[in-house]
Amino acid sequence: MISCIIQLSCHTSEREKVVRIEKNFSEIQLDSNLLKQFLGLDSCQNYVSEEVQKFYRNRDFQYVWFSEGKLSELGPNFYNQLQNYMHDFGDSTLLDPKLDSIMSLDFDELEKLSQSKPIQERLEMKLTVSYFRYARNEFTGRVQNIRKLDWYIPKKKINFEELLNSLLEEEKEEKLPEPSNPYFLSLKQELKRYIQMEHSGLWPKFSNRQINHEANPNDSSIIQIKKVLLLGNDWAEKDSSMVYSESFKRAVLHFQNRMGLEENGKLDKATNAAFQVPIQKIIRKMLVNLERLRWLPDTISGDFLLVNIPEFKLHVFEDGKPAWQSNVVVGKAAGRTQIFRGNLSQIVLNPSWGIPPGIARKEVLPGIKRNISYLKKHDMEVYSGNTKVNPMRINWDKIGEHIPYNFRQKAGKDNPLGQFKFYLSNSFWIYLHDSNEKYLFDANKRALSHGCIRVEKARELAEYLLRKQKQWNTKRLDKMLLKVSDYGISLKPTVPVFIVYLTAWVNAKGELNLRNDVYKRDEILEKAVFGER
Repeated sequence: MISCIIQLSCHTSEREKVVRIEKNFSEIQLDSNLLKQFLGLDSCQNYVSEEVQKFYRNRDFQYVWFSEGKLSELGPNFYNQLQNYMHDFGDSTLLDPKLDSIMSLDFDELEKLSQSKPIQERLEMKLTVSYFRYARNEFTGRVQNIRKLDWYIPKKKINFEELLNSLLEEEKEEKLPEPSNPYFLSLKQELKRYIQMEHSGLWPKFSNRQINHEANPNDSSIIQIKKVLLLGNDWAEKDSSMVYSESFKRAVLHFQNRMGLEENGKLDKATNAAFQVPIQKIIRKMLVNLERLRWLPDTISGDFLLVNIPEFKLHVFEDGKPAWQSNVVVGKAAGRTQIFRGNLSQIVLNPSWGIPPGIARKEVLPGIKRNISYLKKHDMEVYSGNTKVNPMRINWDKIGEHIPYNFRQKAGKDNPLGQFKFYLSNSFWIYLHDSNEKYLFDANKRALSHGCIRVEKARELAEYLLRKQKQWNTKRLDKMLLKVSDYGISLKPTVPVFIVYLTAWVNAKGELNLRNDVYKRDEILEKAVFGER
């Protein structure tokens, strides 16, 4: 059993509302000193101690799970929900053997036992503590300090006390609310399906070898591949032959699309490797990404952009619904693109490129020291603040790690920003932009930049963002692109942009998509959630 692996703040957030319950829900009240004593017995309860005490204070210490001296149906309903959650998500941090020993009794035994006052007190407190621990893990994730994982999108804000009270105030005895993010729910559904397949032993096992059906048409491993295609909903035929048919090729193409592989219909090296991933690894990948989806808002309304780094895609949403998408190039492993939320506030036509400090230090300065003509060759200018300076009057050999100058590459065909720059508010020097190297978008793996995001359909994106500004029609845009450089167009209102990192998700067609962990972030998050293995 994994011990408590997360430590949460005990301080009540300023955003939390004080929920004072005036109505009498129970004639039984809990002793406040007994509650404090109970909460101090187990270190795994410390991070919810403050919340539990506040919750009971706000309801004058009235019982939650008992009514008229008997355990209400809400208690067993919640316990079943808790068990289902732990089973589906492999979360053993919420295991409580003492609670299990009571709640696993049959109904008559449980009703009889729970009439004892000491049992009532203990069961009342255990269920409430379990609820607050469960709610944190289920709604906001098991990892609380997500900045340590380089995730800079603020977590959604949830008042767990309000969640429970909303059920109690309406005197319902149904199950407690669950996360409502549609992407979370669809991936959770696929998770359950894969867990069922794992338990039933349906998923085939491979021998970790290359399958070349063209060289060996009698390779029996093709039958195993057909099983994977059938179970993954890539193929509808129940075919146990070794024949490489046209319908089989179409199924392979569909599989390659879901995996983000080159779509050639062949059992090449990458496709072979994807087919042979054990189902346990697929399940673990889904669990890791469900953790990430808990950190995101349940719904995002209006227009916004979303870049999924491992997918190498920009998704445009209009009125909260997918509108269109574009291939993108993201940062390579050494210059990885950060995960954050920013606001797109300006489009710059024919932008010059202000060289980021890291690139200036690692590439530009060494190039200048080799030959001062490096600046002219790359059409770069040198600035001290906002003042342009003569690079010939600078002793570059004396300049070390700290460079007291800024470098700017002028607009033109060699400028890597192309014709459009989309300015984002952030502290990482990251923005979206066009590219002068269009061939990069043809690559299957597109982690190739210094960190900024190159957009294949940059022109389409600019026109989309300006569609409500009538003065910026296609004709005027073309005219300005021919005449000016560094011309900024403000966007009002600004457009939210989410840069995310998801390696497993279900698309609008209900298809499970998986991607490679380009920055090895899955490995880090897996250890944070499940502990060292």
